[in-house]
Amino acid sequence: MYAQRLFDDARISTLLVDTGYGSQASTPADFARTVGRPVRTIVRIESVAGGFRIMTLPAFAPALASFQGKPETPPSQSSSASTPEAGDQKTARQQAEAWYNDAYDDVSKSLVLLWKEEITVVNTLHISILQNGTWTSRDLLPNLGFAHAFNPQMLLTHFYVHLLDANGNDQWQYKSLLSLVWWEEANLRQARYCPFFLDETLQQSDVAVYDLPTLIGSSGASSYEGISSPVYFYPALRYEGPGGAVLASFVDLASQQHVVIRVTFPTDLGKPDVGNITYQRRREPIVGIAFRGGIASPSPFEGAQSVNTYVGPNYNPTISWQNGDSLFFTRYQGTGWSPSTITSAPMIRRRSRPW
Repeated sequence: MYAQRLFDDARISTLLVDTGYGSQASTPADFARTVGRPVRTIVRIESVAGGFRIMTLPAFAPALASFQGKPETPPSQSSSASTPEAGDQKTARQQAEAWYNDAYDDVSKSLVLLWKEEITVVNTLHISILQNGTWTSRDLLPNLGFAHAFNPQMLLTHFYVHLLDANGNDQWQYKSLLSLVWWEEANLRQARYCPFFLDETLQQSDVAVYDLPTLIGSSGASSYEGISSPVYFYPALRYEGPGGAVLASFVDLASQQHVVIRVTFPTDLGKPDVGNITYQRRREPIVGIAFRGGIASPSPFEGAQSVNTYVGPNYNPTISWQNGDSLFFTRYQGTGWSPSTITSAPMIRRRSRPW
């Protein structure tokens, strides 16, 4: 049979076989009997709250990385990341905590730790919150596939909501919103967003992670052919200011566009009651497209480091980066991107005063 011929082909060193999932899956023993060869299970999919998690063993990382067409080690992170060097004698726990970011919210008295757990060919984002002397941890579950999260960002904002008490009297509450955005490489390549309300106690099932292209009605295959990685690899969050919205800037590879969206949440909530649909939807984002335009040309981004995205007038995005001692930026103006050089570090040093 065809499977047996594959096992006998001397040119093939490793076979990765999808045996199905759930009721459609074949057991390893059944598959071994079918092909007449010994087999080993290297990946299993486990159902957890709110989604699925892929588990594997470190010994199979090279084969899986080769299967994906990716290096075993994910691309370098943003400038705030810290990655263990090859050969470092570190414990598994130290490696799991190789990247983290933190924030403190004075309103809810919350210390927030966002960290990334590296598990061979996949990684997972976690968020831990310290309130009243107690830590609570939640997972930001990835999509299916050998998922990797890159360049996570956090933004802490506040806004007022209007409530009614049991007697119908007006009440106002100051909400603490922690927004998170990152780029994920999985079965799809896309930016993802997660809102966290620090003044509420959230169970794992309450943690909602949104695919940003889906929020704007985009779907389809994602391709980054001909696009420089700094252009799409660094989604960004910014505060709108007087408007009160969270701005998320990202590249939608499905539609091949750069998009900036406004994210808000319901503010007129009424009575905190199970039967009040508006109150039950208080954590669901309201999304509007503020900007949609072409993707920046890849040519200026060769060797780009310390990439950042800002949102200016008319919600036009500006991407800045460093290359060697020089700083560069490209701003969307009218119908296209206009790259420029800001200055260079040697010039700044020459003009500095001797003291």
